[in-house]
Amino acid sequence: MKLRIRTKVALLVFAVGFVCAGTVGVFSFISARSHMHRIMDVEYKTQVHLLKKVIDEVLKYVKRDLIFLTRIPPVRGIIRAKDHNGFDPVEKKTYEQWAGELGVIFREFAVAEKDYMQVRLIDESGREIARVDYDGESARIVPQHQLQDKSSRYYFKEGMKLSRGEIYISGIDLNRENGHIQVPLHPTLRYVAPVFNTHGKVRALLVLNVLAHKMLHISPMKIERGVENLFIVDQEGFYLRNCRDSSKEWGGPRDLGTGENLVKDYPDVATRILSEREGLVWSGAVSYTHLRAHETSLHLVCRLLLE
Repeated sequence: MKLRIRTKVALLVFAVGFVCAGTVGVFSFISARSHMHRIMDVEYKTQVHLLKKVIDEVLKYVKRDLIFLTRIPPVRGIIRAKDHNGFDPVEKKTYEQWAGELGVIFREFAVAEKDYMQVRLIDESGREIARVDYDGESARIVPQHQLQDKSSRYYFKEGMKLSRGEIYISGIDLNRENGHIQVPLHPTLRYVAPVFNTHGKVRALLVLNVLAHKMLHISPMKIERGVENLFIVDQEGFYLRNCRDSSKEWGGPRDLGTGENLVKDYPDVATRILSEREGLVWSGAVSYTHLRAHETSLHLVCRLLLE
C-alpha cells in the first residue's frame, strides 16, 4: 500500500512538473515567436518607409523642372506667336521657328536629366507642338508630321482645368502611342503644368513623362526563403508591381484590363489598406505593412507570412 501511495505521489509530482515545464516551454515559445514577429513587423515597416523615401527622392525635382520649362523663352515665344497669328512681335520670330528651337532645348534637357521618357508642349486643342522622346540613352526630336493629337487623353483634360500655379500629377499607367499601349511596356507618370498668355487664358500644357519603371523596381524586400513579398498598387488596388506574380501587373482598365488586383486576391484586407495612409493589417497568420505615397497615390504593401 505504501509503495502504491509513493508511486502515485511520484507520478503526480512528475505530472505536475511536466505540465509546468510544458507550460513554461509553450509560453516561452509563444513569447519568443511574438517577439520575433514584432521585430519583423518593425523591419518591414522601416523598409516600406525607406521605399517611399526613395520614390520621393526620384520625384523631388520634377516639379522644379516642369515650372522651369514653362518659363523658357521658346515657350513664351510660342504663346505670343499663337496670340498674334503665328508671329511673335517681341522677338520677331515665327511660331515654327520657336517650335524648332524648343525641340532642341527639350532634347538637350532630356539627355541631361535622364529621368524623362517624353518632354512635350501641347496646345489647347490637344495637338503636340514640340516633343522629344528619350529611350534611356539618346533623345530624338519627333518630326512635325509625327506629332499626335492628345485631346482625348485624361491627363490633357485634367491639365486644361488647372489654374495658375497648379500642377496635375497623374497616376502611373502604361504609355500609349497613337492610341495603343507601347510595347515593350513603358510605365509612365505624368506631370502637367498649364501655360497662360498675358490675358490669363491657357494656351498650352507642358507635360513631363517620368520614367516610372526604375521607381517601381527599387529596394526589393525578401523573407528567409527568398520569396519577395512587395506589392505596389494604385488607388484602386491594381498591381503596378507584384513580386509574387508579375503576370498580374497592369490589370487596370487603362492598361491591360485583366482585372487582377489587390481586392480580388486579398478581399479581407484590401479595403482597409486602400483607405488608410499607413498601418499594419492582420489576416490570420499574415500581416500586411502598408504606406501610401501621397503625391503619386501609390500604396506600398509588404505581405509577411508568419508560420
